[in-house]
Amino acid sequence: MFRKILLPLDLDPKHHRAVDTAIALAKHADGEVTLLHVIESIEGLEAEEDKDFYEQLEAASRDVLKKFHEQLEHAGVRAHWEICYGKHSAEILRHIGEHEIDLIVLTSPRYDPDHPQAAAASLSWKLGVVSPCTVLLIKNAE
Repeated sequence: MFRKILLPLDLDPKHHRAVDTAIALAKHADGEVTLLHVIESIEGLEAEEDKDFYEQLEAASRDVLKKFHEQLEHAGVRAHWEICYGKHSAEILRHIGEHEIDLIVLTSPRYDPDHPQAAAASLSWKLGVVSPCTVLLIKNAE
């Protein structure tokens, strides 16, 4: 059963279906959900060099994560959130290992036959291939 669920989120509002799925799975298994947002580090730009830029990103991230966190708590699911800096896939994989995650629930882009290579470049595809735990891809509604 999936008791430790990781839900990586960006700042796009498309994640409602993935959040709803994580809620249902966590309630079924008396599990907990970690909301994770990775702020992508920009090569050559250190946090100290453009502190205001990174502070704005972190504030926006907190707002999004708090909103989804409230939704999880309102549904009766134990949840917490974390913001970290680095490369998306590397930080998510690090988090999986450090926290013994059982399942990743990810919003996945819909397949576009006009741009088939886009799917292979997505974070969901990359994590689906290399993740040491189960990955559940939720197609966004768009």
